[in-house]
Amino acid sequence: KADDVIGDAIVKQKGNAVKASYILRVPYNKSTIDLNMDDWMYLIKNKDEEVILNKNTMKKFGFKVGEIIIVHD
Repeated sequence: KADDVIGDAIVKQKGNAVKASYILRVPYNKSTIDLNMDDWMYLIKNKDEEVILNKNTMKKFGFKVGEIIIVHD
């Protein structure tokens, strides 16, 4: 739960991947808009290291309006 998440997130996990789908309310032009978020996280193991790759795609009315890719080591 988060104040800017509308309703419940749907989270699915399979193998090294987790997908969270949710609606995020963000500030825009002195108001707010609701964006559909698809948040993928992958655990990547390489020898003794583990890295998480996080890719988030934001959509409004089915159109992609943004994307963020983050790598956590």
